[in-house]
Amino acid sequence: MPRIAKCLLIAHQHVHVKTSRGIGASKLATGSLRLVTDHFARVINLAPVRQPGLGELNSQIEDLPTYPNNVECKVLYQHSPARHIAVSALRHFGSIPTIWREVRNADVVYARMPCYPALISSLLGLFAGKELMLSLHSDWGHILLVRRGDRPWFRTMARLADAYQKSLAQRSVVTLVTGDHLRRLGGTNAVTISQHQFTGADLYRRQDTCQKKPIRLLLVGILSKRKGLDFLLDAMLELDASNIDCTLTLVGPPSDYNARREISRRKLDQRVTLTGHVAWGTQLFELYRSSDLFVFPSLSEGSPKAPMEALSQSLPVIATPSGSSDYIENEVTGLLIPPGDTRALVRAIQRMIEDGELRRRCMARGLEVAEQNSREWMARRIGRALDAAFN
Repeated sequence: MPRIAKCLLIAHQHVHVKTSRGIGASKLATGSLRLVTDHFARVINLAPVRQPGLGELNSQIEDLPTYPNNVECKVLYQHSPARHIAVSALRHFGSIPTIWREVRNADVVYARMPCYPALISSLLGLFAGKELMLSLHSDWGHILLVRRGDRPWFRTMARLADAYQKSLAQRSVVTLVTGDHLRRLGGTNAVTISQHQFTGADLYRRQDTCQKKPIRLLLVGILSKRKGLDFLLDAMLELDASNIDCTLTLVGPPSDYNARREISRRKLDQRVTLTGHVAWGTQLFELYRSSDLFVFPSLSEGSPKAPMEALSQSLPVIATPSGSSDYIENEVTGLLIPPGDTRALVRAIQRMIEDGELRRRCMARGLEVAEQNSREWMARRIGRALDAAFN
C-alpha cells in the first residue's frame, strides 16, 4: 500500500535514550508504533528522552533501534525519575507549548490512550481542527479505580476519562482498540487489533508439558501489586502444603511491590526465582519454552501481551479475565479464574497439572489463536483500516 501523503503527530510517554546515532527507542515502542508509522509519508514522534545511565553499557545503548527515515523523533521533555505524581503531572503539562507547536505542523494527530501526552495532543488537535486517529490500549477509568482506590474523587475521574475517550472515538477518522473489551469506549466501528511482537517464525509447537517434577510455573510482567502477586505467592504456599511440587519464576522489572521481601516473608526463597527484566528475544523465548504453566492472576490490565506470548510458545495459561478474556477462552485456550481468589488459582494449577487432555487441548488451540494474532496478521489489519480511512 502506498504511504498516506500526510504528516502524522504522535506524542507518547515511551522513554527514549540519546545515542551517538540520534535517539534510540525501546523495541516495544518501535515495534508497535511502526505498524502505524510505516503507512505515513512523514511522522513527528514526540517522546521523553533521557541520557544513558551510569550503569548502562555502551553496547546496550548503541544497540537500541532507531526509526526509519519517514519518522522525525523529537524531544518532548528531558526525562528523569519522578517520585511524586504531582511532579510527573507538572512535567507533562509543561510540555504543552512543545506539543502545540508540532500539532500546528501536522495533518493528523494520533492519540495512543491512555497517557498524558496523548490526552494533551488530542485536546490541542481538536482545538486546531486537525484530523484525529485514536487507539485505546487500556481502560483508563478502571485503572484509576484499581490503582487509586474506589473513592468519590477517583470515581469522578474515571467517569470523565470514559466520557472523553468515547468522545474522541466519535470524532476520530479511525479508532483502534487492543481488545474487544475496549469496544465500550471505542464504539462498534472500532477495529480490534493486537500489539504482540512475535511473528509466525517465532511460534513454537510442542505436544505437552508437566511431564516431570518440579512443575515450573512462569509469570512475565512488571512486578506490581495489580499483577496479583500476593495471591500467587499465597498459592505457592498452598501448593507446597498439598505436596504439589512446583517452582515459580517471576520475570520483569520491579515496581510498587517488594517481591523479594514478600518471598522471604513466606519462606519461599527456594521455590521462587526473580530474574529481573529480560529483553524480548531468544532468552525470553527460552523461559517460556522451558516452563510448564503460565500463571497471570492480574487484578487489573489493559491489553496484556504476556499471556498471548505464552500461547505462542505452546504454554498452557491460567489467567484472570482482566484483559485476557479476548483470547483466553475458559477450558479452550486456558483456564480463567476470578481475580484475588487464591483457592481458585490453586485449583486451576492443580487441574491443569492433572488433566492432560485439557492441557493438550489448550496448548493446541492456544497456538492457533496466537498464529491469528501474530505481527504479520496485525500489520495487514492495521493497513486495511488506515487505507479505508485515509485513501
